[in-house]
Amino acid sequence: MRSWAHAWGTLLTAPLLVVASASASAGAAPGTRAHPYKKGAAVTIDGFRVRVVSVNRNAWPRLRANASNRPPEAGTTYVTVTLRAKSRLPVASVPFVNGTLNAVGPSKLVHSSVVQSCGVISNDVANADLVSAGATVRQNACWQVSTLDAPSLVMFYDRYDGRRPIYFSLK
Repeated sequence: MRSWAHAWGTLLTAPLLVVASASASAGAAPGTRAHPYKKGAAVTIDGFRVRVVSVNRNAWPRLRANASNRPPEAGTTYVTVTLRAKSRLPVASVPFVNGTLNAVGPSKLVHSSVVQSCGVISNDVANADLVSAGATVRQNACWQVSTLDAPSLVMFYDRYDGRRPIYFSLK
């Protein structure tokens, strides 16, 4: 029978298979709050290939064209995001129907396009229509956010089924 010391020595001299693993921060899953998808990245969500096309951190000048819209409250600004969604489904469907698009900044306050509404916006994601199979649409989301949160805001798709939200950088 081999001694413990002999067995230990064998372990120390035996060839070692090393599996490289990235650090937690570098290897974190994309689409998390710590590592949101970059602006312009194509991400598949519920059968749609989605991209953040543009961000407007001072959307009031455009929104004021609609007489029913009100200016943002003091210390806040309207932030709009334009998304492009291409259907990859074999039948007509509605993008973002299985969750909500929200935003969060350094204050950690979650901004909802329903609660912190910007008023009437064109192609509002909350009022999306059926999209034909293979078709591409542009949708807009808007939030009223603190002017302190606006520069570092990230958007996230919060799914109704409880799966992990999908985060997008807006920089």
